[in-house]
Amino acid sequence: MRNDPFNTQNNAKLLKEIAFDMKVLFVEDEIEIQEQLKHFLSRFFSRVDTADNGVEALELYNLHTYDLVITDLTMPFMDGIELSANIRSIKDKQHIIVVSAHSESEKLIELINIGVDGFILKPIDIQNSLKMLLKSCQAIYDHKMLHYFNTLLEQTNNELRQSNIELECTLNQLGRLRDEYNLPKEEDYVPFSSDSFTDVPLEDFYAQNDPEELERLNEDLEQIEDDFNLLLVSLDRNTTTNTLMLFNQLLRSYANQIHLIPQCHTLGYALIQISRRIDTVEIEEIESISPIIPMITSLFDHLEQWRRGIFVYQNVDSIHFMDEYLLKKIDEIERLLAN
Repeated sequence: MRNDPFNTQNNAKLLKEIAFDMKVLFVEDEIEIQEQLKHFLSRFFSRVDTADNGVEALELYNLHTYDLVITDLTMPFMDGIELSANIRSIKDKQHIIVVSAHSESEKLIELINIGVDGFILKPIDIQNSLKMLLKSCQAIYDHKMLHYFNTLLEQTNNELRQSNIELECTLNQLGRLRDEYNLPKEEDYVPFSSDSFTDVPLEDFYAQNDPEELERLNEDLEQIEDDFNLLLVSLDRNTTTNTLMLFNQLLRSYANQIHLIPQCHTLGYALIQISRRIDTVEIEEIESISPIIPMITSLFDHLEQWRRGIFVYQNVDSIHFMDEYLLKKIDEIERLLAN
């Protein structure tokens, strides 16, 4: 079968892409062939070391790390079979390709039992050689990528475990501060009186407002939530006046947007009031109200649930379905600031 120039070119391109940082040990006793093949291999691999026989190759192998070993079969002092066996005794997963003549086929079974990757037959055919190199290097590349992603996954898991530990410590600290400043627990709150707002079914709410205005409002609220979360992950964990003011600016923006909805004036007004109260916090008060950022974060999480229920999922009976709970959260922050 004649060589397919397109396949040869394609295989050469793929081999360059995956083998550019791989190191090769090439063992060949015929110097002319050694030089020709080294020049050919250097087109694809970052480093190609050569040895004239198995003894020299084993010395180099003990000094350096190679992704791939390519060895001739018949050589003086130590042939390719003995070299492959010795290398496999040092590193049982080492990738090895053996170059052999058709007349040496009776020895190939022994090499197969040793576990070499494959064979390149003499006289050397470029297309078949590229196929064999590509097959072996693809396996090397896949193994490296698997190791990389496993390492990355382990690092991520460790970071998550550390984050969970830190979160648990923060929650414990918040609990201690809650007791210290006599803040009520969730179950101790008296529900906010619903007399301050009139129940508005979701269907009526959409009938009373411009759909385009509501869609724009939802987008604006979602953007503020995204800005809040981005700010949350980018800032230092310590609460400072600057940190608090940045969060408060977003809280004020959210409150102003909600206040645009006539049916939500009570909630919007409560958010504006707490924002104004935060504006009065002095630098010396920051340490005593360290739970304020987690509490504002919790408030934003529940505001997002409120927004999604009304504007995204539209699966709630009334637009006030979370007002009592949100107003309790606001009251909790107010109590902290008042102490």
